[in-house]
Amino acid sequence: ILCAAEGHVLVEADIKSAELAGMAWLSGDEQMTEDVRRNCLPEAHPDYFEIHSNTAVQAFRLDCAPTKEGLKSIGKKHLRVGAKNVNFGIPYGRGSVAICRQCKEEGVTLTVEEAEDLRQYYFTRYPRTEPFLAECRARSQQIGWLRGVFGRYRRFPMTDDRKIQGEQERQAC
Repeated sequence: ILCAAEGHVLVEADIKSAELAGMAWLSGDEQMTEDVRRNCLPEAHPDYFEIHSNTAVQAFRLDCAPTKEGLKSIGKKHLRVGAKNVNFGIPYGRGSVAICRQCKEEGVTLTVEEAEDLRQYYFTRYPRTEPFLAECRARSQQIGWLRGVFGRYRRFPMTDDRKIQGEQERQAC
């Protein structure tokens, strides 16, 4: 149990879609920035945008409301789970197979083809994220360092070990 020192308060915060907001800002992708902004609005707001359901509905051109309930009503609720894993997994280097595995861990069956369709839609909707992530991966191996938004450096020792290189690339992204 944590206790704050006298005169201080402990605060815990979970910022909705913080990883997506960071990716949007760092990549400079205007569409992702707008989608994340709208996703943070109250659900009752007329401009609210439920990012994961919208990804699923748009990627598969489904005829339903872009909401959890809309997807559930047509028996496609599993696609929202896949979309959420794509939206959060791409920056960590997750491919279609890894996304399927993550969905399975959450009790949802998603085919590799469905995961790939969701990934392709992500890069189509948010085109500036792919070159941004590619640059992060390349810098980790070619230059050997990245500088974060707060000016701190992350160094990556040069290696020929492909497994270590892959881990460094994921960390860079």
